[in-house]
Amino acid sequence: MVGQGSPWRVWLVIGAVAGWGAMSDATGLAQTHRSTPVMREDAELADVFFLDPDRGWAVGDRGAIWATDNGGRHWRMQMSGVDCRLESVHFVDDHHGWAVGGNIEPLTHRGSAVVLATADGGQTWKRIEAATLPRLRQVRFRDRQVGWACGDGSPMYPAGMFQTDDGGLSWATLPLDGGGHWLASDMNERGEAISADRDGRVWRLSSSGQRPCDAPPVIGSRIRRLKMTGGGTGFIVGDRGLLLRTADHGLSWRPATLPLSEEAARQCDWRAVASWGAHVWIAGAPGNLVLHSADGGATWQTHATAQPLPIRAVTFIDEYRGWTVGSLGTILATRDGGQSWRPQRQGGGRAAMLALFSEAESVPLEAISLLAGEDGYLSAVELVNHRGLEIRETAEVDLVARSREAMISAGASAADVMAGFPLRQRGLDFTAERTLASWEFLHRGEARERLIESLAARIRQWRPNVVLTEPLQVAGDGTLTQMLNQAVLAAVERAADPRAFPAQTQQLGLAPWAVDKVFCAETDSRLTGTILVTARLSANLGCSLVDQAATARGLIHDRYTVAPASYRFRPLVNRLAHVSDHRDMFTGINLPHGSEARRIRGASVGGNLGELARSVQRQRSVQQLLARGASSTDATASTNAAWLGQVDELLSGLSENHCAELLAQLAQQYAEQGQWELAMEVHLRLLRRAPRHAYASASYLWLAKYAASAEVARAMKDRHGMLEAGQAVAGQAAEEAGGKALRTGVVRTGYTTPFGPTVVADARIASEAGIDDSKNRPAGYGSAGYGSAASMSLMDRGRIRTHILQLGREVQASRPTLFADPRWRSPLAVVQRWQGLDAEAQTAWQAMSRGRDDGGWAERAAAELWLSDEQGRPPAPQMVCSATVAKPRLDGKLDEPFWAAATPANLASGLSDDADWPAEVRMAHDQDFLYVAVQCRKAAGVDYSPSAETRPRDADLSARDRVDILLDIDRDASTFFRLTVDYRGWTREQCWESLGWNPNWYVAAAETETAWTIEAAIPRDELNSSAWQPMETWLVGLQRTVPNVGFQSWTPHSAAEPMPQGFGLLRFE
Repeated sequence: MVGQGSPWRVWLVIGAVAGWGAMSDATGLAQTHRSTPVMREDAELADVFFLDPDRGWAVGDRGAIWATDNGGRHWRMQMSGVDCRLESVHFVDDHHGWAVGGNIEPLTHRGSAVVLATADGGQTWKRIEAATLPRLRQVRFRDRQVGWACGDGSPMYPAGMFQTDDGGLSWATLPLDGGGHWLASDMNERGEAISADRDGRVWRLSSSGQRPCDAPPVIGSRIRRLKMTGGGTGFIVGDRGLLLRTADHGLSWRPATLPLSEEAARQCDWRAVASWGAHVWIAGAPGNLVLHSADGGATWQTHATAQPLPIRAVTFIDEYRGWTVGSLGTILATRDGGQSWRPQRQGGGRAAMLALFSEAESVPLEAISLLAGEDGYLSAVELVNHRGLEIRETAEVDLVARSREAMISAGASAADVMAGFPLRQRGLDFTAERTLASWEFLHRGEARERLIESLAARIRQWRPNVVLTEPLQVAGDGTLTQMLNQAVLAAVERAADPRAFPAQTQQLGLAPWAVDKVFCAETDSRLTGTILVTARLSANLGCSLVDQAATARGLIHDRYTVAPASYRFRPLVNRLAHVSDHRDMFTGINLPHGSEARRIRGASVGGNLGELARSVQRQRSVQQLLARGASSTDATASTNAAWLGQVDELLSGLSENHCAELLAQLAQQYAEQGQWELAMEVHLRLLRRAPRHAYASASYLWLAKYAASAEVARAMKDRHGMLEAGQAVAGQAAEEAGGKALRTGVVRTGYTTPFGPTVVADARIASEAGIDDSKNRPAGYGSAGYGSAASMSLMDRGRIRTHILQLGREVQASRPTLFADPRWRSPLAVVQRWQGLDAEAQTAWQAMSRGRDDGGWAERAAAELWLSDEQGRPPAPQMVCSATVAKPRLDGKLDEPFWAAATPANLASGLSDDADWPAEVRMAHDQDFLYVAVQCRKAAGVDYSPSAETRPRDADLSARDRVDILLDIDRDASTFFRLTVDYRGWTREQCWESLGWNPNWYVAAAETETAWTIEAAIPRDELNSSAWQPMETWLVGLQRTVPNVGFQSWTPHSAAEPMPQGFGLLRFE
C-alpha cells in the first residue's frame, strides 16, 4: 500500500502488492482482435527508448515489442502476451522496464489499460492487472519504484494522470479540478506535469491542482507530442505544421519559426520530438524530413531520411546518436546528430493499397480484412474528415483513436485521420458546396485545392499500387461522397505529375508516384464490378471476413451494426494497358509475398479448413434463421416467444464469440422493432452464454436502461393491448376454421407468423448448414401452448427491476469501471428510486455529480440532488409548463392568452450563427393534454415548399427544417420519447430506439413568407397513465435541425443525435 508521504495525496489502489497485481475488471478479459504473427512484423511502432548506446526497445500496434542489445544492428521481437497497441515504453536499468497502452471496448467505447513490466530486460513481460485504469498513452519511471503515467480520463478516474511508488503494482490518481484526456505530457524542472488534452488545451498539473497555460488555440490541427527540454524550454508539435515553444517552464506557449515555407509546413504532421541539452529534433509525416535545432529552438535545420513513411517517435542518448520509429515497423538510426539516417529494420517499404475515405464508417472493412489480413498486401487507411469541433467528444475514447484502432483491427498496417477538413455534426446533411465553404477560413479560400494537395501528399507518402475510395455517385449530386471521390481522382493524377505541388517534391522530399489502379467501393448489388462476399472464409485469419471486421465495426458504432452482405469494387482508373479483367484489385500487379509491399506468407491459423468452413456456414445459416425470425413485424406474441425459445438450441455448438455476435444482432433487431421484452431476453442470454465477451458491457447497459424506462413501460401497455386483441381474433378464427388458418401461417386478421411464408426457405437454409430445424417449428405454427402476449414479457416490471438490482451488485463487484459509468449508474439510480431505495439513489447522484469533463452527466446528477431540497439556483436549465383551463384551438396561430403568458424557451446555436433564424418553444398543459407551441423564423436558402402528399406515419424528415421535443418522464437520462415535427406539420415519433411507438397526437401548422409555426396537443395518457402532480418534474430536450444550415438547442449539452444527459428540467405548474 502506498504511504502518505507521496506528493499526490489521493491514492486509489487498483492492484495488489503481492505478485503482479490482483484486482481485475471484466472489461479487459475478452479480446476479439485477430492478429497473425506476420502482422506484427509491419505493425506501426509508437515509441522507442534507449538506455545506452546498445540497449533499446520499441513498442507499437498488435502488442509489438522489439529489442536490441547492439545499438540496433539486430532487432528481435519480444513476446508481450497482448494484442493491443502499446503507446509508451521506459526502462530504468538493463533489467527493469514498463510498457503501457490499452484496449477499447466495442459498442461502449470504454478504454482499459494494459501495463506490462519486465525484470529481465524484456525476455519475459508480465501483465500487471490494471484494467480498472483507463487507456494509457505515456509512462515514465524515476527509479524501480516511482513512476507516472497518463492517458484518457474515465468516470472512475477522471484525472487521467497517475503515479506509483511500488513499481506499478498500484497507482494513485492526481486530484485535479477538471481532469482530462491527455494526448501528451512531460514534467518540467519544477515538478509540474505540463499536459495537452484532446481539446487542444495545455495545462499545468501538480498536487495543488490544475491550471491552464497561456497557449494559442489549436484550430484545424491536433496536438501529438509535448517535450520539456530543460532550462525552462519545451515544445509542442502536431498536425499541419503545429509547433509551439515555451521558455518559461510551460506557463506560456508561442508559435516557433521553421525553415520551411508556409506551403510546405502546412503539409507536415509533426508526431515526434526529442532533445539532448540544447539540441532538439522533430519528425513526423511525411517521414523524409527531420528538423534539428542546436540552440533550443532559436534556429532550425532540415535533414533528409531518404524514406517517406511516417515517423511516430524519436529519441537521442547524446547529441549524435539517435533513433526514430514509425509506420510499417520502420526503425532508423543516426550517429551524426540527424544529418544522415540509415534503416535498421522495416516490415515493409510502402503500402500496396491506400484507402482514402471520409470517415471510418464509410470504409469497407471486410475489404481491408481480405486484402491485408488474408492476402497480405500492406494497406494504409487515411480518413479525410473528422468531427468534434462543434460537439465536444463525450466518449471515453474519442472517435479519432477508435477509427484508427478499427482499421488496424480489420487488418490494416497503418491508419490515420487527417486534420484540417472537419465536418459538422451528424444530422445536418451539409452539401459538398456548404462543407467546402466551411473549410475556407482554414485554407484562405483554397479549400478544394488544399484537399487535393493533402491527398496527393498521402499518395506520394504511401506509394500504393491501388487506391480504394468512396463510391462514384451521380455527377452533380452535391454530396460529400461525390466531392471526395472526385478529389481523390484529381489527387491521383497530380501525384504522378512532377510539376504538381512543388513544395512536396522540393522541400519535403516526396517524389512523384503513379498509382496503377483506383477502385470505388459500392454496396448496391445492381452495379457491376469485382464482388466481395463479406461472409467469405479466410484460411489465414481462421474466420470469415465479417468476423475479422466485427470488432472494428463495434469500435466505430455504438450499437450493433450488421455488415453489408457484399461489396462491389468498380474500377475508375487503370494504368495497366495489358489488364482489362479485374477479377480482383491486384490482377496484373506483380507483388509476391515478402516483397516491399506484401507480407510474407504466414501459416494458416484456421486449423482444419473443412471444419472451419462448416463452422462459418453454420454460423451464417443460424444468422439467417434468426434474422428471419425477428424480422416479421406482424408476428404474434406466441410465435415470437416460441421462436425465442429455440434460440439456445440453434446456438449450440457455436463458439462464444459467434454466439455473442448473433445474439447482439438479434437483440438490436428486437429493440428497433419495439419488442423490448424479447430484446431483454436476448441480452440476458448473451450475458449467460458469453459473459466475458466484449459485447457483455453493452448488454448490461441496455438492460439497466430497459428496467428504468417509464417510456418503454408506457409504450408496451399500448402494444400489449393491441397484441392481445389480435390474439383473441386469431384464436377465434382458428377455432372457426378448425385450426387450419394457423397451420397455414396466416390468420384472418392479417397477422402473419414468421413460420408461415418462410418455413420452406428456413428449412432449406437449415438443411444446407446441417441443422435439424424441425425442433424450431412450433406445433401447428402458432397453436396454443407457446404463451399469450401477457406471458411473453416473462417478467413483470417489479421483477425486472429486482433482477437489475441484483445485476447491479454483480457489476459493482466484477466490473467496477462499468459500475462507475454514468450510462449505467443513472438508470440504475432510477431503478433504485422505483424500488424505494432512495438513499442508494442519492448516493449514486452524489458520486456522479463529482464527475468532470463528462458531457453533462455531472450537471444532470447535480440537478437530481437539487430537486431533493431545491436550495439555490437549479444547476440545469428549467422550464415551467404552465397550467391552463382553456383548451386551444389548434390552428397554428398561437393567439390564446395562455400562450402569451407562457415563458418561451429560446433555442440557440452553440456557434452563434443563428441570428437570422431564431426559434422558440412554449409548453402548457391541462389535465388531458400537453400543449406545445413552436415558432421558427425561416432560414435563408432552405426549401420550404409545401407537400401535396397525404401526411404519412413516421415521415422521413431528414431533409426538412424540423424541431424535436424530447421527453424523459422518469429522468433516467437514457430513454425518452422523441416527437419530431417539421414546418409542414409532418411528424415522426420514436420511443428509445424504436419507431414502433405510434401515439395519437394533434398538430396544426401555419407559415408566412418568413416564419413557420406549430401548435400541437399530446394526450397525457399517451405519455404517462397517471395525472400530473403539482411541480412534477420531467426532463425535456428542445432542439431544431435545419439541414445544410445549422442546429439550435435550448440546453448547452445537445446534438442533433440527442444527448439525454443534457436535457433541462420541465416543471409542471
